[in-house]
Amino acid sequence: MTDPRQMPTDTEDLQALDEIDKSNPFSAKGRFTRLSYLAWTFVFTLTAFLTAFIVAAGFGVDNPESVDSTAMNAIAFIFMAALAIPGIIFGIRRLHDVDNPGYWIILIIIPVVSLGLWLYLSIKKGSVGGNSFGPHRPTLNWERTAGYLMIALIVFSIAGGIIFMLTVA
Repeated sequence: MTDPRQMPTDTEDLQALDEIDKSNPFSAKGRFTRLSYLAWTFVFTLTAFLTAFIVAAGFGVDNPESVDSTAMNAIAFIFMAALAIPGIIFGIRRLHDVDNPGYWIILIIIPVVSLGLWLYLSIKKGSVGGNSFGPHRPTLNWERTAGYLMIALIVFSIAGGIIFMLTVA
């Protein structure tokens, strides 16, 4: 099988499907399935919220007069910059799974387009078997569970937002 995007036709090619991507999830090389992408995004989001809560508690946000706004802004900027890196890497890996180049991730800087890209990455089925960015990466059991939790979080967030908007109006 010379073209990795072509479906296997004989026994030797079927054995090539046994190759799996075992790369580090924090490396831009490799692929993420839909549920893996959502799972790592879920873990990443939880970590971000917990870290932000701990930092805010450490600065005494409950008493605004005691907060040094310059220091808090500097820490917030560093925090957001550090959080952007894994998010970009996860997006690149997901783009690779749908056989698109990773540089498409630059589209996240365009507000409305970024929502479309996120939906595309969350919904589009990845390539079966190997593609031009490497072998298939199977979804691990914990990733499957966390991915479904992220889907539930998204659904409940949208429903909660709609209910909130209806009660405020």
